[in-house]
Amino acid sequence: MSKQISYISLNARTPTGPILASGMRKFVLAAACLSLVGLPAVSQAEPGGGGQPPAAPGDGCLVVSNAYGTISVQAKGVIFGRFNQGQVTITDLNPQDKNVPKVWGSEDIEPAGKGKTRYRGDQVRFRFTGGGPFKLTVTATAIDLSVIGRGSASLSSSGLLQSGGSYSADAKSFCSKNVKPFPEQGTVQVQIGPGGNG
Repeated sequence: MSKQISYISLNARTPTGPILASGMRKFVLAAACLSLVGLPAVSQAEPGGGGQPPAAPGDGCLVVSNAYGTISVQAKGVIFGRFNQGQVTITDLNPQDKNVPKVWGSEDIEPAGKGKTRYRGDQVRFRFTGGGPFKLTVTATAIDLSVIGRGSASLSSSGLLQSGGSYSADAKSFCSKNVKPFPEQGTVQVQIGPGGNG
């Protein structure tokens, strides 16, 4: 006799909202970043791994959660994130290597100059994990973004009617502490690296 399990009964109690509190989501995101730090050693050992590791001891971090506005990052390392609605422009500052940005959910892709591509859409996810230098600017709603490496960033909510969100660039706690509100006015400059504290 074959046993059948009702699909509906298994999904009847599936939560519709977030299952993690905001602080825990930020911690999980930072932990995911940390897990990437150990991956390059494996890829470098493989034949044809090429490139540089995306992070090294002493690198800093930037974690942004549910922000509305514009974030510009110029750094060397790893970046990944998502947003609800908006656009992201990614410039690969070393197009000769094999590392390329990856973007999912974009409805419109537009070349925007040498090594630069603009992606627009809803529920867009992106990452650049090659470890090389990059420049990224995202203007969108509900931005979640994490960076590991060294560089700088500017954060601004100007231009959008809605504001909110938080960020940390506290290198000592790997961005799990010193969380600040995303700026509602003006622009905040952030250092990503040793000593970074936002």
